[in-house]
Amino acid sequence: MLEESRELEAMSDIYIQTEALYAAVYDDASPANVSGFVQSEMDAARQELVSRATEERLAPYYLDKRLIACAWRGEMLAWSLPLNGVFKIALEFAPALQQGRNEGFHLEDVLPHTADLTCRSGRLRISCISKLGVVAPIIASVQPGDYRISLLRNEQEEGKHQGLRSDADYPVTDGPDWVFTIQRLLAK
Repeated sequence: MLEESRELEAMSDIYIQTEALYAAVYDDASPANVSGFVQSEMDAARQELVSRATEERLAPYYLDKRLIACAWRGEMLAWSLPLNGVFKIALEFAPALQQGRNEGFHLEDVLPHTADLTCRSGRLRISCISKLGVVAPIIASVQPGDYRISLLRNEQEEGKHQGLRSDADYPVTDGPDWVFTIQRLLAK
């Protein structure tokens, strides 16, 4: 059974401020939740560029490929943003699926809006990817296991909140920018 965390119940609204043009949802115990994650992934992307004799300006594409691999391994769901800002989040809990991880959908060569995460701790967090490894808001507490996390972005709302610098700048009647649906996966 899914239960919302006390942190979520205590907060009527959940906000995230981005700084690195990417955000992510991940389990507290995810291998990606380490300080310096973005820098090490960018370094690896640049090394791949050098090995392929490709232009430096393509580094974000190679970073995206590495983030897609993280999604496939169940480490995080990451997405890119055109501009940084402050964004409001809403959660929905859907009935469990009788599927195993990575069944029923295919990850493309673009950052996905759905990923099957392995939640070892059961504490789902959200942050700017530059803040991985630093305490970030818990958006939900769930039983440890595998979960399909789907992101629905409201681009009209998102566009209004790019450039904001704090939660206090966010208009009270706006949002949410992002809606996450969380479904437990029950292997067949």
